[in-house]
Amino acid sequence: MQATIRWIVPSRKQDIGVINAGLDVWLASEGVSSLDSRRLQVCVEGVFSYCVGTIRSAGRKEDITVSLYRAEGGLRVVLQHCGPDGEWDTCLKAHVCVEIKRTSFDAMGLFIARQMLDSLVCESMYDVAAGVAVKTFDLRYCLDKAADAQ
Repeated sequence: MQATIRWIVPSRKQDIGVINAGLDVWLASEGVSSLDSRRLQVCVEGVFSYCVGTIRSAGRKEDITVSLYRAEGGLRVVLQHCGPDGEWDTCLKAHVCVEIKRTSFDAMGLFIARQMLDSLVCESMYDVAAGVAVKTFDLRYCLDKAADAQ
């Protein structure tokens, strides 16, 4: 699977506008419904905000890479950063079913994203070449959701 679009943005909450604008234009050009586009943007915004909050709370400024992939029957968005572990990372591990408590704006964004996505998983792997841990948030969204909701 090859990335269709990739953004590398600073860890600032206002930069979600760049990603959402790009998502909106690309999804419209692919014939994806505006409802699916808005839903995916809400999910990406929630996870992006959580990543920014985690990075900034540690006094760091790592960039966040956001990659969009066209997957069979849907879309896959991957957010990556080399910042610290976040409060809710362990709740987002594969095969973990711990509920995210809505105790903050960032936690609420993750809660909403988890409800709207087909899958939201966080993995952390150590990049030996770079000498840093890389956090990867994998969001999967089925494009049939809008049709199912009607």
